[in-house]
Amino acid sequence: MKKLRKQKNLKLIAATGVTIFSLFAAVTGAFAWFTSLLDFKNSVDGFNVFHDDSQVTTVSCYAIKYDGIYGGRAVEITDGSQRVKMSEYDNIFRDKNINTPLFLRIEIGGFDSSKDLQINIPCTGSYYVENQSYIANKLSNVACAKFAYGLKINGSDVPDTYTLSGDEVVGGNAKTIYEGMRDHASELSGTPFVKNAPIKDSAIQLKLDHEDVYDPDYLIQRDYDEDGDLDDVAVIYVVFDYYDIGTTNLVQDYIDSYEALGLEFSLNFESDIGTMTLKDIEA
Repeated sequence: MKKLRKQKNLKLIAATGVTIFSLFAAVTGAFAWFTSLLDFKNSVDGFNVFHDDSQVTTVSCYAIKYDGIYGGRAVEITDGSQRVKMSEYDNIFRDKNINTPLFLRIEIGGFDSSKDLQINIPCTGSYYVENQSYIANKLSNVACAKFAYGLKINGSDVPDTYTLSGDEVVGGNAKTIYEGMRDHASELSGTPFVKNAPIKDSAIQLKLDHEDVYDPDYLIQRDYDEDGDLDDVAVIYVVFDYYDIGTTNLVQDYIDSYEALGLEFSLNFESDIGTMTLKDIEA
């Protein structure tokens, strides 16, 4: 792996990348639509790439979701000024929920290909409302996360070699990437904060094996340090979605906990997803 020539600047870019400042969901209308909103703000405490033993850095980061007109929409979030939201969750016609995931597509460089990649996603909310038996309206009580790489296109697993540029991309590559990520991620198990109610974890820690994520066939080349030479870049995804699998539907559990007591549930899930951190670890 070639030594980065502008390491100081790259570290600054990574350290001031993305903060999940506000992440909440809302229920509106007769069909119980659920939406999630992420408000990204610039902060040195934001989406961090640890540099203590490595040179790994964030090359780019886009939030990608389903778009009813263009099929996919990608919004660059590395400068922290954008607001993006997950697609609605339909609690009645659940077959529509294939398009609820929100993806963070992150290009990273300067990595040590002998180390695994780990992301930590914390939350602060409790499971029950204090001294009550109904579920607190925290997003972490209804959501899960996945950590992935690669696309599934026409039934085959392929590397993500597509390019996104500009503040916002609709259709085209954004649609292809979204559908490829969606179809691949649908085969992966999501990790919820609430794994066995009412037991709840205060953080989700997910890992990608270095032999997989840094497979040469899955790497792309970018001249991100602007030295005239192409560098290896890995494309990874953090996936947020509502947890609805098998007999477990955390959204329905939330609603049922209120209806069982004759209470009205809140139309808003409060933000309690903390700052995500990305680092490489010994394999």
